Amino acid sequence: MVLARYMPQEAFGVYSLIIILSHGLQILSGLGLNLTMVRFMAGEIEADKRQVFSAIFFLRCGQLAIVTALVAWLGDRYLPLLFDADLGPHLAFVPAIFILASLRELLFHYMQAERRFGPYAAVQVVSSAVRLASIGVFLWMDWLVIDYLLWIEIITYGLSTLHLLAWVPMRSLLTVPRDRAVFRSILGFGTPLYFNDILTYAYNRTSVLLIAGLLTPVSVALYEVASKVPEGFGRLFNSLIVVYFPSMSELLREGKTRMAEQFMNRALAIVSAGLTMASAVTYVFREEIVILLFSEQYLGAALVFALLMINFSLNTVSRLMGYTIVAAGHASVPVRVNLVSSVLNVVGCLYFLPKFGELGAVYALFAMSIASQVMNHWYLTRVGIHATILPYLKPILILAALIGLYELAGGDHLALRLVLLLLFPALCWLLMPEVRSAVRFFGGHAATAKGKLSRVMRGAGSA
Repeated sequence: MVLARYMPQEAFGVYSLIIILSHGLQILSGLGLNLTMVRFMAGEIEADKRQVFSAIFFLRCGQLAIVTALVAWLGDRYLPLLFDADLGPHLAFVPAIFILASLRELLFHYMQAERRFGPYAAVQVVSSAVRLASIGVFLWMDWLVIDYLLWIEIITYGLSTLHLLAWVPMRSLLTVPRDRAVFRSILGFGTPLYFNDILTYAYNRTSVLLIAGLLTPVSVALYEVASKVPEGFGRLFNSLIVVYFPSMSELLREGKTRMAEQFMNRALAIVSAGLTMASAVTYVFREEIVILLFSEQYLGAALVFALLMINFSLNTVSRLMGYTIVAAGHASVPVRVNLVSSVLNVVGCLYFLPKFGELGAVYALFAMSIASQVMNHWYLTRVGIHATILPYLKPILILAALIGLYELAGGDHLALRLVLLLLFPALCWLLMPEVRSAVRFFGGHAATAKGKLSRVMRGAGSA
């Protein structure tokens, strides 16, 4: 929000490209080992955990060294040619950012495997606070230039990595991995996930890279601003996955398929309803939200922003299915899904971008998300897990019908907006028993927590 408001559009576009490239190199050096660690360490005894962690740690460090050498050798020559010449002066920051980010992600996934969610959240909060405070200081000192902002990235990743090392018992975890079978198992499971990570990156970032290649840095800035709110919801989704994936892995490893199936279907319906409600709000108040969060210079991104939020709802349902398939032990399935989806995205961008500008990337994403959702549902059925379609499709169908009526009625009237926002939850409540049960469930827990707090307060008052 701060950077988009106070930086020139072109500078913000170049900065965004550097961050995207750093993240791409992080994926390239990943070998699919992060989810592999969670899958292999969930429920294992301590000796086996040490073997798994040590093997993954040494594999990851080796890959980091190889990718760093390649970037140092080839980056200055080719990256400015592929995207924009303004990248050249800042490419020295890329290896440092992606190395620190990679180590941080590895340690985060160890915390996830051990279900140490409190420290996991604490590191995330402290890291975000340091980054926000640093940007505030740099804004106050009028230092919002690309190089200084990249130093903020390095400092933030470095401090959060050190913070994580305070929680991860590296001395007791690291050992010399001598069992070749451990390496074979890890690489056998992780290789499909690695290709899936690469394809997921293409799935999520091909649009921006093609915009950079076919349009201008200003177009990159507009698209990046439009994608920031969906990315924020993506971080919330990752918080759900931190708990969902190890829990689902344990249920399926113990053969509790029926319980896992119920857990997944309930999660799909509730997540779909919640995100689609957020999409309804962003659609009707898209211009106001863009002005509030960013500035009037990004009003051209308002419709792209609203449609990206709807696409995020579709994509999240698909990803939740994909994580369930991996938890069931079928690591190669997401690779096939994302391969088809990524090809659709690239072809769609090449076709739509020259015709519709940034909106063309959104049209390509819609085709990609729908295709991946259909394929993931089919694969779930093949592996013996039944995903009920209607509960997670109802919210998006309700929203599509309401948006159609809203546009036919002329739109852009406060009364119509409020009617849409009132009708959507009302229809979800009437048509979706999953929503009613979720509200009662959380309402019951809230009432219990409130009762306990009241008793504690009365006890404290008496004392």
